[in-house]
Amino acid sequence: METSGNITLLKSFLKKIQQLQGYGDMNSYVLAYEYKKIADVSDTNLEKIIDAFSSPKTWYLGKTKFIDHIETQIGEVYNL
Repeated sequence: METSGNITLLKSFLKKIQQLQGYGDMNSYVLAYEYKKIADVSDTNLEKIIDAFSSPKTWYLGKTKFIDHIETQIGEVYNL
């Protein structure tokens, strides 16, 4: 996929992550698996994302890290 396509896809995905409502939002798990399809994410990293969404104590931090990771990927695509 060309660079502009990557950026568009990642920005669209980022908006979905930002719209997650909180612990118990089942979309967080759906988006974690969707992320594996659109990005080169190891099973270990996917498990970390899912684990973070699995607890009310870690959910917000997990979402924040997920957003940071996607923003980093967008920055990397811009620097290609």
